[in-house]
Amino acid sequence: MNHEAGEGREAGPAVGKRTLRKGFANRYTRVYNNKDSFLVGVADVLLSDAQKRETASGGFLELTDQKLYFRPHSVNFDISSYTIPLDTITNVYQARNLLISQHIIVDTLDESHRFVVYRGKAWVRAIKAAAGLA
Repeated sequence: MNHEAGEGREAGPAVGKRTLRKGFANRYTRVYNNKDSFLVGVADVLLSDAQKRETASGGFLELTDQKLYFRPHSVNFDISSYTIPLDTITNVYQARNLLISQHIIVDTLDESHRFVVYRGKAWVRAIKAAAGLA
């Protein structure tokens, strides 16, 4: 997965050859992942220590035949895009069901990524199929 400047900041059409699924999503992240964000400074003052450790960035999740790509809205604590190559995904599962939205976990070779999506079971099936885990 790439999230450093340059590597992870890709335009939507460049993230893969064919889009398999896309939709609104939140990505849980550490507040301090993005030192360039003005909002990180604001968060440092306004948020409790527990809230600073992890927050959700709203945006769009796109699954292509090569990558899982998250593009955040412009007003977030973590404002960088995030790319997870499918060949690094080791497991995908639904963690929480909140009736309208669900938490899904995407495990890679070196870390776990948590997203909140609509129709979590469909996302899990699609990611597993695309990554060759189904």
